[in-house]
Amino acid sequence: MHVVKSMSMVSIFILASLTVFPVASGFQILQSTSLSATLPTNASFEHYVSFFGRAYGVPGSSEYVSRRTLFDRRSELMHVHNARNDRLWTAGFNHLTDRTDDELGRLRGWKSTGDTTSGNVASFLSESVHRLRPVAKEVDWRNLSVFQNNFRDQGDCGSCWAVATTNMLEANNEIRTGEAKQLSTQQIVNCVENPKECGGQGGCRGATVELAMAWVVDSDLAFEEDVPYTGSDGTCNVKSASFIERTLRNVGAVRKHRNSDSLGLVSWATLPSNKAQPLMAAVMDGPVAISVGADGWFMYETGIFDDCSRDAVIDHAVVLVGYGEEPTSKYWTIRNSWGRYWGEKGHIRLLRHDTAAEDDAFCGTDRKPEDGIACKPYPKQVEVCGMCGMLYDSVAPKYG
Repeated sequence: MHVVKSMSMVSIFILASLTVFPVASGFQILQSTSLSATLPTNASFEHYVSFFGRAYGVPGSSEYVSRRTLFDRRSELMHVHNARNDRLWTAGFNHLTDRTDDELGRLRGWKSTGDTTSGNVASFLSESVHRLRPVAKEVDWRNLSVFQNNFRDQGDCGSCWAVATTNMLEANNEIRTGEAKQLSTQQIVNCVENPKECGGQGGCRGATVELAMAWVVDSDLAFEEDVPYTGSDGTCNVKSASFIERTLRNVGAVRKHRNSDSLGLVSWATLPSNKAQPLMAAVMDGPVAISVGADGWFMYETGIFDDCSRDAVIDHAVVLVGYGEEPTSKYWTIRNSWGRYWGEKGHIRLLRHDTAAEDDAFCGTDRKPEDGIACKPYPKQVEVCGMCGMLYDSVAPKYG
């Protein structure tokens, strides 16, 4: 029986719940803050407010007092966690420390679908996954130019599903063409329809990578410069120059209705659920979009995160960019959508067990599918495996 640590980060954010306030302009990070800049663990609230350029109004106002209470509670619990001798990761201050639970919840919202899988899934899986080629000892795509120069922050829009899609496509395009192109997350937010409410109500209220990929394969995806990110719902415009036409045309990029013998993005597939080895094999070719339960991630600063319950609630879309190991622990490397100042320069490492079979066996039950883990009609529960349920639902692009 798995026992959740009493002071896990999941507990931190349950204990730290407060009244919800409208998101203020104070949530914008100072542009002068460098990647190496950090707040010491004994920083005061006043130092935090100055460092992150918060605008709560005058000290003593209702919001100022409530934000300070949040900061103080999380600071105390952060110190308790960091005092543990057996910890694998370190908690620290970041631009999310003073947000309420409801505000933090807006940073999540991607769930698995169940009925929006690609028509080419069977052939793709038989060719690339069921064969189960030997996996590499380590894989790391973090040094791709598109990752070095573009740290997306979804802000207060529940667009993690769209960010994960563009991050995955940009990375795989660079691997195959050598070109670093930034694609439009906003166009995906604006254009992808979600009639069955898979992962939310659509746009900034949530959807899925499967829906996004289905739209990309059948439509035109613009560059970031053509449809820049606003962090809000907008009007769909598909007349902008497309990613497929402008970026992959030189290598014969196609959509489903184009020549099948051409090279390029042709489709996508959902990998076998709750299986580690197919995911490891897939990420050897390039980053893969995955689903996770991320409600305990907000104070993560560095290290290997191991504080998710087996019974994870899948609620967030991220991109798996590799895996590796340290002398005492193995890990998965994940790129998040909360900006460069969160975690290890926008990344988190999750605990990976010694063998793929052990990862497959680290399972629990997500009993809150109504929170968005599937399409309507929602099932009562689903099995989720891997740390933070990360093996439950994975999406990979298919190239010709």
